[in-house]
Amino acid sequence: STASSNANCVGYVKCTLLLYNNTLFPGNVNDTKNGLGPVQIAYDNQNGYLYVLDHQSSTVTVINSKTNTITDTIQLKRGTYPLGITYDPKTGYVYVTDNGSDSVCVIDPVNNSVIGSIPTGKCPCSIVYDPLNGYLYVSRYMSECVYIIDPANDSLIATVTSGEPRILYNPINCCLYFIKLLNYTGASLVCVISPKNGSVLDKICLLYTSPSPRDRQK
Repeated sequence: STASSNANCVGYVKCTLLLYNNTLFPGNVNDTKNGLGPVQIAYDNQNGYLYVLDHQSSTVTVINSKTNTITDTIQLKRGTYPLGITYDPKTGYVYVTDNGSDSVCVIDPVNNSVIGSIPTGKCPCSIVYDPLNGYLYVSRYMSECVYIIDPANDSLIATVTSGEPRILYNPINCCLYFIKLLNYTGASLVCVISPKNGSVLDKICLLYTSPSPRDRQK
């Protein structure tokens, strides 16, 4: 049965929440007619809410993770092109990168409103939070650099070399990870970078092999 097969799986889609009409469906539902473009999601461990960033509508949808229902929608200002979102438990704010104005929007989850912005360099993309030093790391789209922001005073404090736009912070070894595309044949690197001085600590080579027509039919 479906229930027994799901129980034996490592993970499965339990339900799908449609953002445009706040409708919850069991299982995996693919709706391509809503006109939305959700790109990233952040979790607030203090209120238990999820914040879904949509770059097409320039909105942040607030979801109650306990009830799986939409509680609010935060409208960003016109002309924004948001690409990344993260939550800072120290300040209690949600931060959204705005590629349109070269800044990071600051959202107060208490009243779900934009309360300010932090200027960055050009084309801010992904954003992550470092719980050890309290800094925010913002990658620049189509460029090998990352902006370091101190949210305590809403200022850009440094720019270091990185990889491509997607960024991840590992709180165990306190390192940043970037994906760097080497060429258009599928070869790429995962660069391990120290957030202290921006030095490259290691490089992990990834090789992608296109599946054969026979494998695609399996």
